[in-house]
Parts: sequence; C-alpha cells; structure tokens
Amino acid sequence: MNRLNSADFPVFRLLIAAFIVLGIVILAVLAGTSLSDSYKAATIAEIQTVTAQSNCAKKMLSDANRNAIEILRRDLKSVQAICVSIDEQAKAFNEN
Repeated sequence: MNRLNSADFPVFRLLIAAFIVLGIVILAVLAGTSLSDSYKAATIAEIQTVTAQSNCAKKMLSDANRNAIEILRRDLKSVQAICVSIDEQAKAFNEN
C-alpha cells in the first residue's frame, strides 16, 4: 500500500506556505502595534501611577514636564528602571 505525503498534493504545500506567511505577517503587525504604542504620549493616569511609587521618578518626570518635554510611555519604563536603585539608595539617607 502506498503512503501519501504532502509532495503528492501541491495544493496542500501551497496552503501550508500561505499559513506560514500569514503567521509571520500577523506577528509583524502585532509587534509593530506594540512598538508604536510605546511612542505615544503617556496619559495622566500612567504618569501618576509611576510617580506615586517613586520620589526619583516624580522628580525626573516633573523636570521633563517643567522643561516642556513630552513624556512618552517608553520614558515611563526607562524612568522606573533607573529609579529602582536610586530609591533604594535614598533609604540610606532617610533612616534615623
């Protein structure tokens, strides 16, 4: 008995290739959407959330606002990452 494989059916090979291409396109679109969102201006609620957690972030973002620099969503992530160690070090000066 002969076994059938995908080489016997060129249409199936074409469909498989089409699904692979479609998957790649979908991933590219989703990645592009995610990337473009990070370059949008941060909302008031997003800024307030970050500044409530960190005095360092509050200072950095206040300075940016004072200097008329637009705060982007990606800036919030950067500020949070930078301020973790700074806020930890600040505890050394606040202890009595």
